[in-house]
Order: sequence, then C-alpha cells, then structure tokens
Amino acid sequence: MKKILFRFVALVLVFAMAMSVASCRNGKKKNAEIINEDDPWFDSEVTKVDLGLDTSRMLGGYLINMAGADEKNIVIVASGSYRADDGSDDYDKAENFVLVSVFDQATKQVKKIDLSNEFTATDFINDTSYKDGILSLTVNHYDPKTFNSNLLLTEIDLDSGKILNSKGTTDFTYSRRFKLGEFLIGAYLFIDNNNIGRCKLYVQSPGEDKHTTIELKEAGVNYQDIPFIVPINESKVLVCAVTEKDNRFYEVDLNESIVKALDAKDYEWLDLDALGDINNVYAGADGKSYFTTSNGISKIDLEKKTIETFLDYNWTVTNRDLLEYMEIVSCDGNSAVVAGQKSLNYGMALNPAKDENEYYVVSFKKAEKNPNAGKTVLTLYEAEDFASDKVNEAIQLFNSSNSSYYIKVTDKYKEDQSGLSNARSEDEYDLARLNMNSDMGNQLTMDIINGTGPDIFISTSDIGALNSSYYLADLTPYFNDLDSSKYFTNIVEASKYDGKLYQMPICFRLYGIMTEAKYSGTSGVGFTIDEYEEFLNGPLNGTDALYKSQVYYFTDLFTAMSDDFIKNGKADFTCPEFAELAFFVKENVPEKTAVYDFDSEEPTEQRAALAGTCYGIGDCFREQYRYNGNFALLGLPSSDGRGPMFEAYTSVAVSSQSTNVDACVEFIRILLSDEIQKGMAEQEHLVLNRNAFREVGMEAAEYLNGPGGNWIFGYDVAISNRPMTFSEKTVNDFEKIIDSCSRIYSEDADISKILIEEMPAYFTGQKDLDSVIAIVQDRVQKVLDERG
Repeated sequence: MKKILFRFVALVLVFAMAMSVASCRNGKKKNAEIINEDDPWFDSEVTKVDLGLDTSRMLGGYLINMAGADEKNIVIVASGSYRADDGSDDYDKAENFVLVSVFDQATKQVKKIDLSNEFTATDFINDTSYKDGILSLTVNHYDPKTFNSNLLLTEIDLDSGKILNSKGTTDFTYSRRFKLGEFLIGAYLFIDNNNIGRCKLYVQSPGEDKHTTIELKEAGVNYQDIPFIVPINESKVLVCAVTEKDNRFYEVDLNESIVKALDAKDYEWLDLDALGDINNVYAGADGKSYFTTSNGISKIDLEKKTIETFLDYNWTVTNRDLLEYMEIVSCDGNSAVVAGQKSLNYGMALNPAKDENEYYVVSFKKAEKNPNAGKTVLTLYEAEDFASDKVNEAIQLFNSSNSSYYIKVTDKYKEDQSGLSNARSEDEYDLARLNMNSDMGNQLTMDIINGTGPDIFISTSDIGALNSSYYLADLTPYFNDLDSSKYFTNIVEASKYDGKLYQMPICFRLYGIMTEAKYSGTSGVGFTIDEYEEFLNGPLNGTDALYKSQVYYFTDLFTAMSDDFIKNGKADFTCPEFAELAFFVKENVPEKTAVYDFDSEEPTEQRAALAGTCYGIGDCFREQYRYNGNFALLGLPSSDGRGPMFEAYTSVAVSSQSTNVDACVEFIRILLSDEIQKGMAEQEHLVLNRNAFREVGMEAAEYLNGPGGNWIFGYDVAISNRPMTFSEKTVNDFEKIIDSCSRIYSEDADISKILIEEMPAYFTGQKDLDSVIAIVQDRVQKVLDERG
C-alpha cells in the first residue's frame, strides 16, 4: 500500500512539475507600459563648443577640463602639446597649446583666448579654476636640461585675455579631489608609522595659492576612503568616511577648520556601498545637493534624509553617452546645466583629436507635459558595450521619430565582476567569466519567462543560454534580404543557431590564431585537428598558440564546433568529432596553466603564432606589419578546418515576450543604417556594413602611412624608411579574413561548466571516454530540455 501511495504522489509531482515547466516555456507576455502626460520630462538643448584644436595634428599629452562657471560664463581650458611632425614626443620639436573657451550661457557664443605663446612645451597645466572673471592656472614648469621643475600660479583676466601675474605656489597631494562651490578639497589618505590609516583634508579657495589642512582624527579609527563630500551650506560640508570597522560622518567648517563627529545612525539612509564614489557634487540654488550618475542626476536632501532622482536620462531625448561623465554647472530643482565631453572609447580611436575638440553644454528644463504621452514603452538592457555611443544615438533617433513607441534603458541588471578582478590565472579568469555569464543568464531568462524582462538586449551574445525561441525572437524573417555585397552576411549566418537568428551582430571583433598565411591548413582559413598537431610540433616547437589548460582549451574548441554536437535542442557527443577533439586535448595540452606573473611580459613577438583578437582595423594593419605583409587570422583546430570566430562587440536581441517585436526590429534597422555603421567604424569597430568598413579602412591606411603609424612602426623609424606601405590591398586582405569567419563566439556557460566538471576524469585517466560522454550527454541534455 505504501509503494502504491508513493508512486501516486510521485506521479502527481511529476505532472505538477511538467505543467510548471510548460507554463514557463510559454512565458508571460509583458504588460505594456504607456507614457502618461504627467510623467516627468525635461526639454533639452545641446550646444557644441569647438575648443580650437588643430584636428589635423596628433595630440601628445593634454588636459581638457572645465575651470569653473558662474551665472554668465562657463570656462573651458584645453592645454597640452601636439606631437612633432614625425610623431615623436621630442620636447624640442613639439608645439604646445593653451586654448581658453569662454561660453556665454545666455547667447551660446564662445569667446576664444589663445594663450599658447605665453607657455612652452614643457609647461604642464596641473589644475584650473575660475572666479569673478579671473582664470587661475597651476602650471608645472619643467626644464628638460636641468630636470628641475617649479610650480607657478598664473592668473589671467578673461576680459582682456592678459596675464595679471604669475607667482610661485605649492601643490598638495590628494587621493580624491572634490570641487564644492568656491572650495577645492583634496582628501589625502595615508598609512602612518603605526600602520593606521589617516585622512587629511586640504582646503583651497579658487585663485588662492595657499591651502589649509584639516585632519579627521578619532582614537582607534583606521580611515580607508572618503567616497564623497556633501555641502551643508556655503562654508560647511558633510564628510563621509569609510573606516576599517564602519562608516563615519563629520561636519567640517571649512572657514574655521573645525571638525565635528556626527552620529552615524542619523546617516544610515546614505548607503555608501550603494552610492559608490561621487566626485561631482553640486550645491544647488534650492539648498539641495546634486550629483551625476550613469543614469541621470540625483538629489541629496539632508533635511528630509532622502536621495531622489531629479533627472533620469530616460526623461529626455539627449544621447545618454553625451551626458554620462558631464559636470553639473548649475541646478535649481527645476532646471539644470551640465557640461563635458562624450564618454567615447578613445583607446580604440586611431586619432582622437577630432572628438577631443568637441565640448558640449547641455541645458535641461522641466516640461509641463510629457511630449511622448500615449507611446508604449520598450525597455532596453545594455550589457558592457564599447560602442554604446552609437547605440545611444540610435535610441535617440528612434525615440524622436517613432510615433507609437519609446525606448527606456533599464539599470535593473548588474554583472558581478569581482571574480574577474580576483583571478590569478587564465583558468580562474575563465571560470569567473563563466559563472558571471551563467548568473546573468539565469536572471534574464527567468525575467523573460515571468514577463518582467527587457524587450531589447544589447551585447548579450556571450550569454549562450538566451539562444532559444522561448527567450528570444527569431530575427531571420526580418533580415533574410540583406545584400551580401553591402553587408557581411556570413557574419549574420554564422550567428544563427539551428537556422535561427536570435542575436543580430552590429559590430564585432575577430578571434583566432594569428600567424603567417603559409601555415594555414588545406582549407586556407584554419586547421583540422591533425594539421594543427603537426603545426604545434613543427613551427611552434611545442609551444601552443592557445595558452590554456586542458579543460578550458577543450571548452574553447567545443564552443567553436558546438554546431556539430548540439542540433535542434539535442546533444550528441558520441560522434567521432567529439572523440577526436577530446583525444587531441588529452595528448597535447597541459593539465594546468601557470599563475599570472604581473611583473613580466611574455615575449610573444618571437612566436610563430598566437591566439588573439583583432579589435578593429588598426589591429589588422599592425599585424600585417608584424607578419611582413603575410598576416593570416586562422580558425581554431576543428574537425573541418573552419575559419576564425568572431565576437559581437555590439549585438541586438529581442525578447520573445516583447511588447512588440516589429517595433524592436525597427530599432535594429537604425543600428544597421549607413550613418550609425559609419560612426561605429570611425571609432575603430568592425562593422556589418562593407562600405563603411572599406571607407574607414582606406582612411586608416592614409592616416597610418603618415605620422599616425608611428605606434606600429616605432617613433625612431623615419616614414621614408618604413618597411611597408598600407594600401587598398591591406583592406582587401582584411575583408577576406572577415569573409572567412565561420561562427560566432557565444559560449554557453552552463554547458561549459558541465564539461569543466566532467572532462578531467578522462584527461587524467580516471575514466574512459565513453563513460564520461554518457555522463556529459545526460547532463547537457537535461539543461537543454529545461530550456525547451
């Protein structure tokens, strides 16, 4: 009787679980959010200020910042030097610049003052400030002949543009710096002889060459950080301090140099961990304090003990990337002015001078009515994305032009990257990355199923768990007609899973084995496993191009060939290709990799091949030089000698439960427009649009054939003595490499983790391969079945 009852209960549980899974698979359609007329909205005006840089010249060291502002003017100073004509940093050949732009907030006109002749190429401007029509520059004057330097405070009358005086001054060391009203505060944290963390505040008024020192000091307190300082009134500030044991708060009178310890319980509402570091706190005209975040402007109300959102960037049509790192110029609770530069990834740009020359002033004013009333909201989640400037431009274009839908960016999801920063080896880093992607995949898939997830996903192609029709819409019907002469359609095809396009690549980078073309296998674009083994034991002298341990090496190759092993939701690891791959790794790859040595660099230049990434067109030119014009980027070892992989820098996916898939696709089409694709290419991204790729590629060749190419050839090599010249052929060769790409790198973290756990039993001889395959296939299939 007990057995019968147990079987009955078990059957009921199985039925209940099946119904639950079936319900999850169907998913809940999102409840549409409609914008109301009284929802917050800010009208905005963007003014671009030309700083006067010579954009045809290469920049050396430079500093661009806002010296200060008042009700009338905003003062911006661009200082530094242009590289010499040969591209070198030679002081004798360099040409300095000190350019002041005075922006009239009422007329939007800019007054230019060129102070370049007043300074030399060895004068470095450390700091700037502005008050009552006087610009103060803290100048470090360096003598390259004597190696001596001295600090000067130089004052300029902005009405006449003339220097009033220049006198010696002293600088102070600080860990963090805050500008609060008329005060400049440097927080200096240091360890004393008793191994106790201490904190001194150096307080200086604009234009003053002296500072006062105020020390935070309590017996037994070990100070570790000053995350932010909040104005209380014109002369008093609230200092927030992180100590070894707790968070502490102080009222500091800047005029009287008096420190008063406060009861921390009264400030528990100021969550220092959640707020993080805040450098840009502005004392508003309404008595409140304002600070910028990546999502908008927040307000600190010390009387109410609250932190509120004053301006969410979803409440305005201005490009979010334009706003992210701007400083607050003014704010009164009803309007605000911010100023600064775009948060571009200048490290990717071949020549940043053009973008650096642009400075922006953006004014906001609360609107009486929301102009988007009646529109349906589409939510967008953006993972770490290096092309976000153009993504946000596309959002701006969509929201301005679409009469029925409005995209809002969500900040609901945060990746936990602590494991990445703590990794001490390649293995630890790969495992941390897998865990991070697995956790993020779980969050996103559950929210999609429950109807609370985003409509649009940006740059989630590395989360392989999403690639299912239960989570994402198949975009194939929308983009079947892409012209292969205009787009790299092989990149689109290689992004499909079981013939379905879940994540559309917008721009990408290439991953494979960098070497000379003569080493490629018979396919011409990669290696079979046998061919790679010969290459490994021959030209590579046993030093593998892939620097990974057995299990992570195996998962990399598995990911590159996963379409051979998983088809239509079914796993089959009994095929000969899986056995061939496993045997190769067991016999040729070491069990472990070395721990990172942060104090040394591996001499990769002498190696015949190296697994690596081409991030943009500049990387291709550099590799062509390294390999004497015979550069090839080949695929990882595989059963069929397939070509290199690519990773989507920016990809777009649409939730299967989206409010409206067609509307989301219209946003994707904006990202594929000539304007956006050309803009991404100019930022050194490889793009889907062939014309944009080729046009920017030819511009890059011309630029790198001049002084801009010194970072490739070396600054000590004259242009006339360079061993090669870049041309249209260089661009053509790189285009062929892109055409040879066979598959997107979209690792399924959950499946890779199973392989990491089970395959070592075979690699170390504890189990035979058939036994391991049986376990792996069963576990992987369960994961696939759970996803539908």
